[in-house]
Amino acid sequence: MAAASKKDLFLMILLWNAVLTLSSVPLLSQDPWVNMTWITLILPNILGFMPRGGPLWGRMALDAPFMLLATAIAFITSLIASKIKASIKNDFKNYGKTTRSTGNVLALRAGGLLAGFLISYLILGEDSVYSHFNNGNMEVSA
Repeated sequence: MAAASKKDLFLMILLWNAVLTLSSVPLLSQDPWVNMTWITLILPNILGFMPRGGPLWGRMALDAPFMLLATAIAFITSLIASKIKASIKNDFKNYGKTTRSTGNVLALRAGGLLAGFLISYLILGEDSVYSHFNNGNMEVSA
């Protein structure tokens, strides 16, 4: 497997944040039709595409050490932010209960994952992102 390029890194960050944000749409919407469509049609199909890999969805199949470091950094980012600003802790407590708290948590999660993915990429190197990837359908950019 070739090393992950900057383009691969960008697409990986975009996909992970998009999928995680999409899973929270029903928490932000008060429209039952939007929620029904999202929960019964859109999310199951997105989750069904992911394990198939391929040129786009295969970028979500990250090596465990890379993902563990990235999410640990995202967690530490959230922990530090909650110590600096007490309202962030309340936002996590009220996640899904108010649009403001849910939006704040989503933004912090996106920023934390961005930092986690970038720092993991710098620390572990471009060869650590997909080194155990076993789906031959994915072409990693050079």
